[in-house]
Amino acid sequence: PVSLPFRPDLSHPDTHCTPPSVMALRRSVLATILAATAHKGAGSCVDGDAGCSAADEQSLVQIRPHSMLFDGPHPHGAEGMDSKTCKMESGDCPLQRMLLGEINHVFPGGGTACLDPSKPYFFQVRRGSPSKLLYWFDDGGICANKEMFLSKQFCTTEPWLTEWSGVLNHSDARNPYHDYTMVRVSYCSGDSFFGNITQKWGPNGEEVNISGSANAEAVLEWTRAQSPALRTLVIAGSSAGSIALQGWANRVIDRLQKERTRIIVHADSFPGLLFPVGQINLVTFALHQAWGSCSSIALPSELKVACETGRLTIDEVFRSAMRAHPHAHFSMINSKVDTEQMRYSSVLAGREVMPTEFYKETTLLLKAFVQEPNFRSYLVDGEFHTFLRMQELFTATPLGAAGGGNGTVLSKWLGGFATCQWHMPVPENTCEGRQVNVTEAGDPESPADYCDPALVGEGEAR
Repeated sequence: PVSLPFRPDLSHPDTHCTPPSVMALRRSVLATILAATAHKGAGSCVDGDAGCSAADEQSLVQIRPHSMLFDGPHPHGAEGMDSKTCKMESGDCPLQRMLLGEINHVFPGGGTACLDPSKPYFFQVRRGSPSKLLYWFDDGGICANKEMFLSKQFCTTEPWLTEWSGVLNHSDARNPYHDYTMVRVSYCSGDSFFGNITQKWGPNGEEVNISGSANAEAVLEWTRAQSPALRTLVIAGSSAGSIALQGWANRVIDRLQKERTRIIVHADSFPGLLFPVGQINLVTFALHQAWGSCSSIALPSELKVACETGRLTIDEVFRSAMRAHPHAHFSMINSKVDTEQMRYSSVLAGREVMPTEFYKETTLLLKAFVQEPNFRSYLVDGEFHTFLRMQELFTATPLGAAGGGNGTVLSKWLGGFATCQWHMPVPENTCEGRQVNVTEAGDPESPADYCDPALVGEGEAR
């Protein structure tokens, strides 16, 4: 039987989907208005669906003056677009004053900081539908000690200006989230947004502020103030951003969800594996000590004791979010032998982590996740690292990043979570290959191109 995320309730916003023909007409009208008035600003209703209030519909034909808050330098966006800057100390940087489709850099100030103290922290916003939000955690590696930090090879120390591609592309209709308002939690702290400590990591022992937790919380509180009527909330991230969302999902959902918000969580290319497996407590304790993560506001109070004694792993935090929000849809995308993940795993383990070992442990972790009825997995053959912010989002199938076979393309699989039909099931676990039942006691299977039965379709009985 299909397990529905909620009862077939006609009052649920997902049952009020405007017919495509009407939506297309409204978009056409809006495009005409925007083309004629782009220099003056535009209203808030971008998609014309039933989630737009009467006031939103009226704003389509109202022209708002451009915000006077956007002054100072205009950083150049990665897509060749000029970006506007906004300092929250000069005002509250309201979303309503941002132009549709324009990239905005918001400087929250306060306790936010980057590893490079000369680079002030900012996050990025692209305004779209007022009722649909993509909340994205940026990636950029991790630094867990002085050596990693000083090497300048393992983490970014200032916010990246990377392309708005994949799920962040607002102009590609293949992207199921192209018309969403997008908030990018920029990353420059090397701590997957858990840090809350000062370390003497400088070349001569100078202090370095590790402030990822404060950075993420500043973005979250701004977003909460700008999102009074969310119908759909998508939380996503790749690589270090994937680790971040696993730790922050519970708090982001608690702060942003409304009574009937549809919630979707996509973690891409970093399930939080730690090696050596038999010494996980030592590794997690070292990470918590390096980042001061046990005091992060993202961590639920009931998990703090386990964190302080080094027994808490990120997968346990992620599973607690699944259980706390049974109506939300959680998912994870991974390559079977992701070389970038293996590189970081090898550094933390102090030895080379082999592909067969890596995929075995990934499979065991995913088997634990699929015990939660609101979790799904998508596995891809090969070594590719991160899909959601890449063009491979539109080509990848279970047989590889470049596609192949008859499996569901990743972008379409994602689209299944955002459907507005309550009676349609969420996508199934997806993996292609010979079936092998993976156990803790078994040796790693070679080659690493198989699928455990629990990670195919509805999987084994839960």
